[in-house]
Amino acid sequence: MFKERRKEEELKGGLEEIRKEIERLKRAMSQKEERWERERKEIMGRVEKLEKEGRDREERMMGMKRSVEEVVERGRSSKEENRMGN
Repeated sequence: MFKERRKEEELKGGLEEIRKEIERLKRAMSQKEERWERERKEIMGRVEKLEKEGRDREERMMGMKRSVEEVVERGRSSKEENRMGN
């Protein structure tokens, strides 16, 4: 009887240790998931910022290209006017 009771107490103690370890692991996993989510949001924020910078640069380049094309066209028009005038 004494041995059985002792064995039962050992098993209960072992079971309690297992439960505590499970809870500890759940907390650790939750913390890691939270960290991963923060890092994911941070990375996505950087990606969005870079994409916006890329779009802004592309728009500026297109604006510059249009300006150059306009200058070239004005130059052509001036040449043609000068030829006709001569």
